[in-house]
Amino acid sequence: MINKNLTQILELKRFFAQVKGRQFIYWTSLLAAVILNSITQVLIANINKGVLNAVTHSNMQQLKNTAALALVYMIIWIICPLFRYIHITIVRYIMYDLKSKLFRHMEKLNLSYFEKHHSGDSIERLGNNVDALKTAYFTQVFVVVNTFIMGMTSMITMFIFEWKIAFILIILGLISISISLKYTAKIRKITDKINKESSTLTQRLSDILAGFSILKLFSGAYIAVNRYKFQNNKINDLRMKSIGKQSEMDSISFAFTFLSNIGVIVAGVLMAAAGWTDLGTVAGIVTLQGSVNWMFLNLGTNYARLQESLSNASRIFEVFDAQPEEETCKANQSYDKSSMISFENVYFNYEGRENIINNINLSVKKGQHVAFVGPSGGGKSTVIKLILGFYPIATGSITINGKSMSEYNIHEIRDMIAYVPQDAYLFDGTIMGNIRFGRLTATDEEVIEAAKAAYSHDFIQKLPEGYNTKVISSGNNLSGGQRQRIAIARAFLKDAPILLLDEATSALDTESENQIQISLEALMKNRTTIAIAHRLTTIENSDIIFVIENGTIVEQGTSKDLVDKAGLYMRLKNI
Repeated sequence: MINKNLTQILELKRFFAQVKGRQFIYWTSLLAAVILNSITQVLIANINKGVLNAVTHSNMQQLKNTAALALVYMIIWIICPLFRYIHITIVRYIMYDLKSKLFRHMEKLNLSYFEKHHSGDSIERLGNNVDALKTAYFTQVFVVVNTFIMGMTSMITMFIFEWKIAFILIILGLISISISLKYTAKIRKITDKINKESSTLTQRLSDILAGFSILKLFSGAYIAVNRYKFQNNKINDLRMKSIGKQSEMDSISFAFTFLSNIGVIVAGVLMAAAGWTDLGTVAGIVTLQGSVNWMFLNLGTNYARLQESLSNASRIFEVFDAQPEEETCKANQSYDKSSMISFENVYFNYEGRENIINNINLSVKKGQHVAFVGPSGGGKSTVIKLILGFYPIATGSITINGKSMSEYNIHEIRDMIAYVPQDAYLFDGTIMGNIRFGRLTATDEEVIEAAKAAYSHDFIQKLPEGYNTKVISSGNNLSGGQRQRIAIARAFLKDAPILLLDEATSALDTESENQIQISLEALMKNRTTIAIAHRLTTIENSDIIFVIENGTIVEQGTSKDLVDKAGLYMRLKNI
């Protein structure tokens, strides 16, 4: 129990740490609005007390004093909304900061994080989980602080008016809080489950939308709908369970509120009848009673709701806790600079699983064109990812241009590399903007020259809006060959000394492949090129071919040398 409370305290501390940089305005505007609310509550109680006693005792001076209090009350109520406006404005800036910070951190995470987490999960965290915190920062925190300060202010004033009645209220209020807190843990547990299942629902929806054409083709839509419906029902059941617990807590709290109302009125009337107090004091206490009851009622209720927000916050903190890629450089060392890329005794595995890369040693000279071939799952694409710095190697070393990768900033490594994957990803925007991703500072003329070099200019000009044609749904309004040539134009524009090709033509038909091969041959000139090939005819002219099986280089040489060996390469060639 102590560990659980400590965890919640740490969560709250981290929750409020997100307002860093704007905390002064956040807390100043919140407290100003709360304090003014509390003052108005005390003022209205004194106004009620003053009016009733002034009328009862025909005291004109007291009536004038009460009128002055009423004027102050009106002025404060006019000023108060200003601080609420400032508060909601600063909350919106805080949410903007949080979303930007979270996305920047995601961008820095290792590729392994996104391989473990579905894209729908990341969307859920950036969207619904962050948006839920806006309600917490603006409404829930305000209500908790407001009810506590207003309730305590009203309680102190009640003690000043008549301590015996105030004491009765405190006893009933403490009982109400103890009951509410018992429900809080149950509600938090249910909320954690809801957030987890909501993430799964978003993943399901993301998959369904991405694969709609396949679902229709194989008449599998009903299966997807049923899966979505099942997940949605599970979340709905949890929400109903949460509502039930919340309703139980509210019912009990309201019951105690009703008892306290009756108790204060009865006690006040009896005390006034006995001459222990006056009717004005009783009226003032009844006025203040609402704030005190509201404090006891809502401290438990709003703490439970704040726990729901902390559940959303914890999912955001999980992202912040994920380790980003290392960007720092280590001490300089001396390496053979005649090699553009070399592997020395490199081993790699995915978090404790069996090695995918086993003791690879290779050297790629500047300007060489080399290829990796081998059975599926042998480790070819992993080699590319290691060169790109997506994963840290377990043992051994990888050098680029004579320096260990550990000596480079990760951005320096990727600046030296142009990458053309099997499935070219295009972003929302124009074709011009997609090619410019290769070098963001490029002019329109430089983008067009890159497109011409990639043999893309002609087909782009024939599109309805040319280079300003909008890319829809990752490029679904373009053919596979067109998307691939745009990716090649992007690589031309980057003009990096190292070129990595990851089965860049395997998903294309023969005609498109021939067109793309012409573009690739132009791109490969004067560059150190490493290609992964599915169709061996595309890499027969490579300077060196490395044959990888089970993470190990089992053969290497020219295509002719490997054919003469009649080994694995020859078997792959005959498939």
